[in-house]
Amino acid sequence: MFKHLDQFDRPVLIVETGCVRKEGNWEGDGQSTVLFDKYVTMRQHGGTVTSIDIDHAATNVCRGLVSNAVHVISGDSVTWLKQIARNMRPVDLLYLDSFDLDTSESLTCEVHHVNELIAALPMVRPHTLVVVDDSPIKMNDWGMISVTGKGALVARHAVENGAELQFAKYQVGWTGMDAKEMPLQEMRTDDDLRKVVERAWAYLEKKNSFDAAVIYKLVLDLTSEPKTPTQNIARGEACMFFGRAAMSDNRPGLAMDWYRKAIAANPHAWGDRLEYATRVLRPQRLFGEGQREAQIATRTNPEVVDAWRILGGFEHDLGNMQAAKDAYAEAVRLAPDDPLVVFDLISILLDEPDYAEAGRLAGQMIGRGGEYHGLGYECLGFIAYRTGRHEESVGHYDRALALGVPQEATCHWNKSLALHALGRYREGWKEHEWRAGDRTQTALYMPMLRFSRPLWKGEPPPCSIHVHAEAGAGDNLCCARYLQMLTDRGHDVRFEAYADMVPLMQRSFPAVKVVPQALDYPGALGVADFDYHQPIGGLPHVLGTEVDTVPWFGPYLHADPDLVAKYREKLPLSERSRSVGLCWSSGIREGLWIAKYGQRKSMHFDDLRPILDVDGFDFISLQVGPERTQNRLAEDVLPEKPSWDDTAALVANLDLVITVDTAVAHLAGAMGKPVWLMNSAEPGSWHWMAERPGSPWNERSPWYPSVKIYRQRKVGEWGELVERIVRDLAAAR
Repeated sequence: MFKHLDQFDRPVLIVETGCVRKEGNWEGDGQSTVLFDKYVTMRQHGGTVTSIDIDHAATNVCRGLVSNAVHVISGDSVTWLKQIARNMRPVDLLYLDSFDLDTSESLTCEVHHVNELIAALPMVRPHTLVVVDDSPIKMNDWGMISVTGKGALVARHAVENGAELQFAKYQVGWTGMDAKEMPLQEMRTDDDLRKVVERAWAYLEKKNSFDAAVIYKLVLDLTSEPKTPTQNIARGEACMFFGRAAMSDNRPGLAMDWYRKAIAANPHAWGDRLEYATRVLRPQRLFGEGQREAQIATRTNPEVVDAWRILGGFEHDLGNMQAAKDAYAEAVRLAPDDPLVVFDLISILLDEPDYAEAGRLAGQMIGRGGEYHGLGYECLGFIAYRTGRHEESVGHYDRALALGVPQEATCHWNKSLALHALGRYREGWKEHEWRAGDRTQTALYMPMLRFSRPLWKGEPPPCSIHVHAEAGAGDNLCCARYLQMLTDRGHDVRFEAYADMVPLMQRSFPAVKVVPQALDYPGALGVADFDYHQPIGGLPHVLGTEVDTVPWFGPYLHADPDLVAKYREKLPLSERSRSVGLCWSSGIREGLWIAKYGQRKSMHFDDLRPILDVDGFDFISLQVGPERTQNRLAEDVLPEKPSWDDTAALVANLDLVITVDTAVAHLAGAMGKPVWLMNSAEPGSWHWMAERPGSPWNERSPWYPSVKIYRQRKVGEWGELVERIVRDLAAAR
């Protein structure tokens, strides 16, 4: 209010209904009369305040608290305003606060204050700020925003007469209350309706969503049974507004209702369909419905590039690779010089994979130069990484970052993968931290940004550190070793683990308070306070891990002795045989690339058959998930849904574990068991890195001294690798 009055270079006039009634009652009535008095005497010499109150005792108190700049009047505010409004000069601030708010009978005070406004209108001008106290803002279950409390009817008058909202907190204020435009509720023609919508646009341009919401509510009322194209368009636009409001309030179900109403009102609005598909359906993983909306958009507007791009994305999400390629190819045909459109097609080719064609298109992007010059190099970097040319990959990423790319954080993240594969851990961890800005993958940035407390960056003890799980089970089993390092340094450490890992972690790290992941994850329901947090995958970076300084204190995960004994009784082991655990699939997780990645580092049980033919060994299945049913020969004693404690107890009874790159390898390695790892030629976990001439990690993992690595020569071909294992197994009898 005072900022508004500061704009005038003359004495101001303030009219207030309802005066101070008790000295010093700041928490009760706010002492507004005293504040207005201080303003006109200290900031606006010559300004005046007129305060009217029906309570004679209150006006007597008020007169003793203010200066001569304040005229205190006893009487009914509505009657007095009617009498003096036509003869008083225009008012700069009209402050309505004469009636105590009774929430059980709010209509009485609402009527009183709107009557005060109507009585005062003759002295209200466009510049007059009209304020009502005790008028909080409320949004109902349908996303409708409204003023409640004493100012509810004043707010309705303001909207219907085109007044402009200046602020809306517990007090609400407008200018332009004297507008002479046609009241909105009287508008009936299409031209009138267009004016209403244009007013909503004007409010949105000023980021005044409250007044826009009230006008769009009126549009809904005026178009409850639309009869003209204009009415359908206006209704659709109003529904879109409330759908967006619901999404911004994180209410996707409500948003879906509004978006569907918008499309029903205006089915030809292809932009609404695409927005609905990308903003509402994709985050809810409703890919089939999103595909349908995008298909309709492409059929009704086949020349719209974005429609084809969005359709291609949904086809990709659904695993329809050829349909995705076709959609992206059509987008490229329509916009051959748009590098982002070309990049969409490249992304599909990378997942097929067709690296030759992807590289050709990336080269075209580089040749064109321009704003997205660096994007071509980023694509080349990704191709080089996927094909095992990691040094070249790092060079391409550096070039891309120097030129600039649309998603800088994603480029840094991808560069970290190549650096880790080369064993350049310190550089890789630094790039790995960019995941906090990679908004393309929720699983990357969300753990980094989950809490408002700061990330732990090596601050000395004493402090409490909340370490929390992220990424896959293998990453957590591997990085759990760092919990010991934190407690050894004197920190108060808590580990928020995946629920199925809690017993294993509690037993293995008694000095750490291990708790299950919050029930409302990524919320923090039940999570106690702490000084710092750190996703577990960030600890190698903070603690400065190099490839030759990977911490190893000996086996650090420990099985339950009672369960170990239980599984020892279950196993039909031969006295002269050695026991070997087998795991042949890493588990195919949701998501197209993740699924294909899992497939490439997995095999079918039948690929292991030559191993099971080696005499002198008892073979035990460690496989879980759907691929478990492929087993016809190995002994299977795990329950249908084993816990990590079950698997650890079984591993404790084995002499050797032979497994693909999956969490079982980390579990057995962390327990100190001999592990023969069957590693895909496809770039995989950062723990195993890439084969390099003379590198110490080619066959032995720096993370687990007991893990021996067998590397696949060609993606998808396991036969030669299995033959090597058969020879070594036979030699070990």
